[in-house]
Amino acid sequence: MSDDTRKLDHLRLCTALDPSPVLYPPDRTTLLECVEPLPDRFPLVAPEDVDTSAVFLGTRVAAPVFVSAMTGGPVRSGEINRALARVCQRMGLALALGSGRPMLEDEARADSFDVRDEAPDIPIMANIGLAQVGLTPVERLAWMVQRCRADALVVHVNFAMEALQPEGDRQPVDVTSAITRLRRELGHPVIVKEVGNGFTRKQLGILAGTGIEHIDVAGAGGTSWVRLEGLRSDKDGHALAETFSRWGMPTAACLGWARQEGIEGVLASGGIRTGLDVARAMMLGARMAGMALPLVRALDAQGEEGLERHLSQVLRELRLAAHLTGCTRTADLASVPHAITEPLRTWLASA
Repeated sequence: MSDDTRKLDHLRLCTALDPSPVLYPPDRTTLLECVEPLPDRFPLVAPEDVDTSAVFLGTRVAAPVFVSAMTGGPVRSGEINRALARVCQRMGLALALGSGRPMLEDEARADSFDVRDEAPDIPIMANIGLAQVGLTPVERLAWMVQRCRADALVVHVNFAMEALQPEGDRQPVDVTSAITRLRRELGHPVIVKEVGNGFTRKQLGILAGTGIEHIDVAGAGGTSWVRLEGLRSDKDGHALAETFSRWGMPTAACLGWARQEGIEGVLASGGIRTGLDVARAMMLGARMAGMALPLVRALDAQGEEGLERHLSQVLRELRLAAHLTGCTRTADLASVPHAITEPLRTWLASA
């Protein structure tokens, strides 16, 4: 099966009328709902006056929210990337591109990833899978980042997804040596992320030891790529995916473990749906929060206007959360006192 067919399958399944088959089962949430703010002050500014700005990859952005990696390769993917870039440019938000594997295999495919003309002022992140990092010379990966005119390279670690994908790369990669080599030789910031299964505390410590700039925990609770790949498989593959449908560490647990490890450059994705989710993630130490599935669905259903409206609502929710916790800046959410309720408390104590 071609890479184009696989990517189009992903888009079709993610934009279906009922998204529940590609989501984690309802009993596996992000556990962000277990973070209960305990403000130690009263509101100081109106919600609309909260400063949401942040600095990411050396560029000031309008909010600590980024559009996470979705797709790349086929013609439709290029159209989606350009639409996302236009909206992000208008709103001043960072953008992560989908996997650049197609352009490594065929340089003619690079145009679907190069959206810099649409978004000259925002941080853009190129993206590649860990399996390709293990097989590709660093010089070639540097070319990919430069061809995308990107500011950083995201390396997605997706062992569970690859194992369930009918045409997946199942051979293990030495994560530590691959990421260390990339960080030393690439010449661009490196971000390591999961794709919805999260990292344990010890895995986060191993990644931090490579010296990379950021870790995107991308935990469980939102889109399940295990289930999605199961839908693309035969009957046995689908059954296998359903057996592992709850596999993964909740996003909030991953964020708490990262804080326990003293990791500073933490990004939160995996089931982030609202501005309140973003606020709670920041209370747990996240610098930025990424969203994907609800955004591609909004774009598919209502075009760029619908996507911009959806993101604007997220930012309104984020400002309100900051207002109600006595913050004048969303950056101050990191210091808001909060209670940790069950079952998140047990997860954090178990590492």
